[in-house]
Amino acid sequence: MLPMPPPIVTFRSATKRFGAGPIVLDRLDLAINPGDFVSLIGPSGCGKSTLLRVVAGLTPLESGTVTIAPDAGEVSFVFQEATLLPWLTAGANVEVPLQLRGINASARATIRDRMLGQVRLADK
Repeated sequence: MLPMPPPIVTFRSATKRFGAGPIVLDRLDLAINPGDFVSLIGPSGCGKSTLLRVVAGLTPLESGTVTIAPDAGEVSFVFQEATLLPWLTAGANVEVPLQLRGINASARATIRDRMLGQVRLADK
């Protein structure tokens, strides 16, 4: 039997609260393995979007860790509501989470162009 590859995303005791509000993520432990199909299901306000924003590097955890394997490939998602930064171009908006992950400009441009091409927004 082949050994199981390491998880591509791992949450360990991930906790998030916005200001003095309720805890949105409460010591979450979760490992997502290569090939897993994951659905986040729950009522509004239960932390689904927060979890995705943490993975994208757009929202920091209050405590705990999230680890994305260096060889995980592309991890992406589409927000439920429009969250574009209106002062940036579409391409620059695509690059924001890549920048936050420390991806260099050349690699960001390659990923940006491929992603925009997939949704038919690439420059012609």
